[in-house]
Amino acid sequence: MNPRRQLLLLGATALVAGGAGVFLAQQRRKSDPTNSAEFPGEAHPLPDLTGAPHALSEWAGKVLVVNFWATWCPPCLTEIPGFVALQQELGPQGLQFVGIALDDTEAVREFAESKNMNYPLLVGEEPVMALMREFGNAHGGLPYTVVIGRSGALIHTKQGEWEQHAARAVLMSLLQTGDKNHPEFAPKKL
Repeated sequence: MNPRRQLLLLGATALVAGGAGVFLAQQRRKSDPTNSAEFPGEAHPLPDLTGAPHALSEWAGKVLVVNFWATWCPPCLTEIPGFVALQQELGPQGLQFVGIALDDTEAVREFAESKNMNYPLLVGEEPVMALMREFGNAHGGLPYTVVIGRSGALIHTKQGEWEQHAARAVLMSLLQTGDKNHPEFAPKKL
């Protein structure tokens, strides 16, 4: 083989090997729930009721239920007491609810206090809409709930009211078997 052809072959091999290395590094980062750059929703930190910004990666490693809601949404208000009960019951097993309100901070604060909401609440307008779109809710309908597994993968989505018994069945299954081993809840692409 002539020297020029050897050099081209060596260069092509180096490019393929380099590309494979980059691909494997990206896959490793995606599978690590503690890597906040790859955690779902990371590009959209939202303020809590005190104005402090939070990213969903703060709850990485837990079964995370992200519920998009508003105080002016009747089905949202109907499902929240069930979520409060589930957080109380299943929180010690690794479950974490996070409510994200498309609403005014003061209205959310008053409602949360009246219902003794026991999980973190984030608020916003356009950033909340952007995050909902990222999670597959292109139309912005409320309520909208997503479940992110311990691995950081989007496992389940629910448009509309999620009744407590139905939510409990999904969440108990994930808490008991884990999202990687449960065929019914195979990770969904965003």
